[in-house]
Amino acid sequence: MSHVSVFLFCLSGFFFLPFDIYATTPGKSSVEVNPSLEKDMLVNTSSLHNENGIKDAQHGEGASHVVPCIKGPEYRYGKKDAPIQITLYSSLTCGHCANFHMNTLPAIKKKYIRPGNISIVLRFFPMDSPSLRATMFVRSLTTQSERRKAIDALYAQQEEWVFAAPEELALKIAMVTGHDILRVRKALGNKNEETKILLRLQDFEKRGLDATPIFTIGAKVYDWELSWAEFQEKVDPLVLQIPKTALL
Repeated sequence: MSHVSVFLFCLSGFFFLPFDIYATTPGKSSVEVNPSLEKDMLVNTSSLHNENGIKDAQHGEGASHVVPCIKGPEYRYGKKDAPIQITLYSSLTCGHCANFHMNTLPAIKKKYIRPGNISIVLRFFPMDSPSLRATMFVRSLTTQSERRKAIDALYAQQEEWVFAAPEELALKIAMVTGHDILRVRKALGNKNEETKILLRLQDFEKRGLDATPIFTIGAKVYDWELSWAEFQEKVDPLVLQIPKTALL
């Protein structure tokens, strides 16, 4: 049974299992994206470019690997019209995701995002009940600034809230993010939002997606935490393909 299967079973009210925040990444693999399935994809392939991933995603050899998205607010770093669009699927309780967010993303912002080369869209793929609740809270926030600050706080202080008992989770999230506990409780009690996310997670399960983080870079999908060196290795060749006029 996969992580998502266990999670959905637990949420149905039978039982709740403790989880390992560093146990959600499988063995390394990368596969090509099949652009014919664009409507279900995390990234719209029309925003990608040439045969190296800077326009018209090419699926080439390998099995198609489509990453569906949970509809809702975007959490974007960089400009919407950046030449290279990257999407990261992440869980707020995933230790690998937190490490990437806190230790690799700042370097990415400096080298690629601020110069306008890339844009990263963060979409949540909650792997357990605390991650689901935290995702519901972040999605309830109304501005990009609020969401970014909450995401930063939840990752930076992950161990302060991730193992909280269910009855204490709202208080812990409120303390970590600096928001009013009544606002947090309201978000965590939104059954319509919970149902939307769980329905998408069932779709993930059918597609064999059961781990985080997942990156889409150009025409490739990578299902492990990319180190700074690995990220540069994947992105630098794409940056070299950007026409100079695209950054003016």
